[in-house]
Amino acid sequence: MAVEDRSYLILAISWPLCSICIVLVSLRIWVRTRLIPSFGWDDASITLALLCGIINSILITISAHHGTGRHASALTESQVLQSTKFNWLSQGFHVMSTNWGKVSVGLFLLRIIHKAKRHAPVMYGGLAFMTVVNAVCVYTIYGQCTPTARLWDSSIEGKCWDPVVQRDYAFFQGSISAFSDLVLAVYPLFTISRLQMALRLKIGLGILLSLGIIAMTAAIIKTINLSCLSARADYPWVTVDLVVWIAIEQYLIIIAACIPTLTPLVNIGIICGRLRGDNSSSNANPASRPLNLTKHLFSPITSAQADEVMYPLAWARSGSTNRNSGRAGSDSDSSSSSSSTHDGDRREDPVAVAREGRGILLTTEICVVSEYGRGTSPVRDL
Repeated sequence: MAVEDRSYLILAISWPLCSICIVLVSLRIWVRTRLIPSFGWDDASITLALLCGIINSILITISAHHGTGRHASALTESQVLQSTKFNWLSQGFHVMSTNWGKVSVGLFLLRIIHKAKRHAPVMYGGLAFMTVVNAVCVYTIYGQCTPTARLWDSSIEGKCWDPVVQRDYAFFQGSISAFSDLVLAVYPLFTISRLQMALRLKIGLGILLSLGIIAMTAAIIKTINLSCLSARADYPWVTVDLVVWIAIEQYLIIIAACIPTLTPLVNIGIICGRLRGDNSSSNANPASRPLNLTKHLFSPITSAQADEVMYPLAWARSGSTNRNSGRAGSDSDSSSSSSSTHDGDRREDPVAVAREGRGILLTTEICVVSEYGRGTSPVRDL
């Protein structure tokens, strides 16, 4: 009689998603360190989230190797012990992976949405509360038995809480996790609706910044499956669905956090596509063929200016912006580079910032070839 084995589900879902996240986080770090130097705490947080997720996948893979995914009756006593051990050890890293992923999303929103800066105390308070809840959850996982090893090896002398205690707190933590996903996904939509930008851009940004709704769905399904935590009789089998949704949730959060940060790569792709079109259309006239501008596209800029240039929400004006802010003439002082809203906020105009000499936002180098001579003359235009 064939032995039921669902361990393949764990491996088939965990590692492909993990690979995608490794690529996305690597691209994000490259964008923030090489393309536009603006590496921040949100990038450090998402890196930490990925590391915790990888550790979780490694431990659960070891657990699957020892028997998670099969019935305890089909395993030896040693296999049951080892599979249960690595299963429990992996869960704390999942909790912190989701925590740091959401912290990264919150810090990113504070960084690119100007209006969010007025809500910074509430945002920081919410992230701190969520981190405390998750830290306590990790304690309930590893601290429910004294010593911890008694959690997977009942032959060790010690004492444990009633399994219902840890399960109920896990339900609470899962509910907070799903709610935080919802808040972080919905909050940008209210800000975008008031900005002066094309409807297509609003829709695109709304979709990008609200990908957390998908992670929220995974968090809800995972929370429903937490009931198996108190079922210790056939632990290697009954926790398979929970383990699968754990992997889906933690990696979807990382994916949702990284995609909006990669918009500079999309911008480059669009520009390069236009350049290729210009090159092909000018083959008949070599003298008018434009220079490939890709390597001259981004000049060294400050971190704040990089956010303004590459992420539209960092500088897009609100529909309620006061357009009569008292600016007149080209000889006005540095206050001309800021706009005032009805609530007293002031924000920098990135173009004005560059013109005032406080930073270079975009430098284009054009190679001009005269039909009467062979020399070339580079011209830089801000």
